Amino acid sequence: MTVLDPLGHHTRDALNPSTQYRRVPRLFAAPPLRWHLHRIKPDIIHVHQGKAARVANKAKGDIPVVATLHGTYAAKSFARCDGIVRVADHQIAEMAGYRGPSTTISNWLVSSNIEPLSKAAARAQLGLPDDEFIFGFVGRLASVKGINDLLSAFGAIKSPDCALSIIGDGSARGLVDKASKADRRIHFHGHRADAQQLMAAFDCLVLPSHAEAFGLVLLEAFAAGCPVIATETKGALEVLDGSGARTVPIGDAQKLTDAMREERQAPSNLDFGKTLKRYKRRTQIERALDFYAHLTARA
Repeated sequence: MTVLDPLGHHTRDALNPSTQYRRVPRLFAAPPLRWHLHRIKPDIIHVHQGKAARVANKAKGDIPVVATLHGTYAAKSFARCDGIVRVADHQIAEMAGYRGPSTTISNWLVSSNIEPLSKAAARAQLGLPDDEFIFGFVGRLASVKGINDLLSAFGAIKSPDCALSIIGDGSARGLVDKASKADRRIHFHGHRADAQQLMAAFDCLVLPSHAEAFGLVLLEAFAAGCPVIATETKGALEVLDGSGARTVPIGDAQKLTDAMREERQAPSNLDFGKTLKRYKRRTQIERALDFYAHLTARA
């Protein structure tokens, strides 16, 4: 497998060592992509997000293109794809006009072999206090991820024995950095490639997103034995169904504060295994390979 990456941010960190990696700064244009496809000669092209799908469909020639739908279906981006992978069943309703083959293949944990850390070890790596209740956030720092709501909700909690640990990077980095300097209880760690392991440091992960097609970080938190509070996005509700995790309305900072206070006073006792069982890594990989075989056979 060869990964073509136009950004070069953190993609390489997540790849298997046997995977070929090429950074292509001008990838989002058909001629450069067509040149690389001619050299690689792939049996199938798998893209993510709408812009990549549009460019791949212009450059593909006879090679089938499959796109993973991480957000909302848009015909201008995905209608010409030879196949579409949804990350959640709630996306089916958006795809009424699509005529090609599609399937739901949920996200899965990056690795099932990551060595878990103890709470004490994870906190030591992040420089977090041992005797405080730690709320955590892991993800892209952007308004759509509800980072403003989270800072507002935590600010309303005046308990000195509570802290907020934020791992991530993005356009709202300056806002988070400023908040951490104004409130000593807020710890900002930037991007961490080992974030999945470090979630063991949290007493509760908070996912305050305004939109979430799936919410992989919820599975990562469960794998670390960490309870969660999430906003009622379609993706989070589907992943957390039956888990007993606390959920709150989207964009409601006051309800988020209330849920965080409740979690502090009466920590959740969730059945993590029940949720994780639905999203087994091997099962999802086998589904992806079957879908690839179906598309190449049709081609």
